[in-house]
Amino acid sequence: MSRREKRVESKIKKARAFLNVARLNKEEDNCKKMMGRKRTMEDDNDSFQSTKKKLKMNNSKNLIEVNGDRSKLPIQMLTEEELVELIERRKAAMEKPKIYLTLKDLAEEYRKRMSKISENDVTEETCPPLFALDLQCLILNAIEGSISSYYPRWCKLLRQSKITSIVVMVINGVSLSDVLSNEDCFSYLTTNLPMHIEITPPLQYESSFEKEIFRVRLSESQWAAKIRDTKYSYEKPFKKVNEITNKADSRKLSKFVPEDPVDKFDRRLLLLNVIDMIQDGYPLPLLRDGMYNSFKFTKDKYMKLTANSPMFAVDCEMCATRYGRELSRIAVVNEKFEVLMDKLVKPRNDIIDYKTRFSGITEEMLRNVATRLEDVQKEFQQIIPADAILIGHSFCNDLIAMRMFHPYVIDTSVIYNLGKKNYKSGLSTLTRYFLKKHIQISLNGHSPVEDAIATMELALLKLRTGVDFGDMLSGCTVTSFNLSEQVGSQETSGNSKTITDGKSVYFNPTDDQLTQTLFDILNKVNKTNVVIGRDNSFPIEVIKGANVVTVDNDADCVKKAKKLIKKKQFVWLSLEDCVEERKLLKKKSYKKDKFRQIDGQIQKIAASCQPRSLFIPVFSGKTKKGQILNSGAYVHIT
Repeated sequence: MSRREKRVESKIKKARAFLNVARLNKEEDNCKKMMGRKRTMEDDNDSFQSTKKKLKMNNSKNLIEVNGDRSKLPIQMLTEEELVELIERRKAAMEKPKIYLTLKDLAEEYRKRMSKISENDVTEETCPPLFALDLQCLILNAIEGSISSYYPRWCKLLRQSKITSIVVMVINGVSLSDVLSNEDCFSYLTTNLPMHIEITPPLQYESSFEKEIFRVRLSESQWAAKIRDTKYSYEKPFKKVNEITNKADSRKLSKFVPEDPVDKFDRRLLLLNVIDMIQDGYPLPLLRDGMYNSFKFTKDKYMKLTANSPMFAVDCEMCATRYGRELSRIAVVNEKFEVLMDKLVKPRNDIIDYKTRFSGITEEMLRNVATRLEDVQKEFQQIIPADAILIGHSFCNDLIAMRMFHPYVIDTSVIYNLGKKNYKSGLSTLTRYFLKKHIQISLNGHSPVEDAIATMELALLKLRTGVDFGDMLSGCTVTSFNLSEQVGSQETSGNSKTITDGKSVYFNPTDDQLTQTLFDILNKVNKTNVVIGRDNSFPIEVIKGANVVTVDNDADCVKKAKKLIKKKQFVWLSLEDCVEERKLLKKKSYKKDKFRQIDGQIQKIAASCQPRSLFIPVFSGKTKKGQILNSGAYVHIT
């Protein structure tokens, strides 16, 4: 008897045992029902006998067909051979990777958050905006597999280790709207690749998919290694930051915060980057649907951060109005614990709940208040410098209440944890645990000044103790943003380089010291790669380690890609014809012919992919009459 025959016989025995157990369990359940229904015992007995007969049916001739697919029948009604076949089919399915969207869950979370700040109704179907970085997370997750620290928030990728290759096909000069409004031209794409997402176009912030996806932030373990390097942390700190005056008043430092005003590591390492902001619900200046149209930047122009950039702690209290939570009090504290702002703010909409137990705000307190949100925004813009670092606890809520954008943020709910994954401890808990003092204990509500001081103390405590302090989970939770000068630099904030566009501060870091390229990761996991496109179409700084193949046109690009797809584990091809022919595309007939050609090229690439490949056609978006139209991506396992 061969090994295969032995395995089949073993499976048949297991199937028989399973059927016997199922039959006995069913008989026992029916007996219990019979005993509990004395008045209908005879009817129950007939049903019981009928059930026994059905369970004993093993002859396929006597079984009911279910739409021609017997695998949909209950397991108890399958023959032994059919059960073995079903097991083999399921085993084969487990050998193939699978991807599915989780946009409904994401939309529900988004709806709850947006309902607090939007005067317009946010439907359950409204999905939060996605970015090129969201697509990057999927690609990294597919590359690294189960060891990956990158997880896409908009989909689930199962059995990543089974993926044979990743093929990304970028069609520049075409928007997702073009595809959806010309489905007759994209018949193959829309029929065979049904899963797609809308993406905020990188064109909005003067970037590209190549720049966004090829530049990768370091993982948490890599952060830890970098920070422990002498380049970023040091035994003899080089600088003193804002001498703290410890006066004998309520604002003096907690005795647990070192009085020596010296940072043990660069404070810029604690900043949230754009991915952290996206995941934590921070307001960003690129969201669609006009959700943040009324928001303002904290400064008209920003300066590049240095190791000496000043920090300001901000805390807000909110009341509930008929349009959600609105600002009713704000406090701002500097590193000397001087209160720069402590103002009551009267919402423009009718208040339905003062939330006095938490906000400390009463109707009497706001009765004669004339200060409005616009007044606070203007004063706040005057208080902070262009390289200010704002500190808060779950600070996204405060910025939403302030209706403002700010790119440089330290969030104490992120840099501290008590060992619970995906759980953020409250400010009072962290203060009690690390500063050994109690806040928010008054029955009259919270004090934003007290909360802002506690937030500043926690930030200073970590900076003066060490980067690992306060992190009870494995690895460091620090991130980086715009770290462009070495820690040993004596550069002051006055010499910082001005950045004129607020949007660019979020998405275009000016230095790559604490980033890596996608190809660095591919090379580390021994996966081959190729990038195919026009000459000089890829930024040199983000394709280090890539095997670049240059072409003259899209037809040549597709032709070379078809040959290399079978040999490489990561393939990136970029089509540029629609950018070069944008004037010709104004003619409707030419445009439709071009779209059909692109659909055919997508079909050719998909057919050339190895089995179990992750295939991602991407439409970059475009500019039309001064407006930037949306990007989009389709995802498919071949």
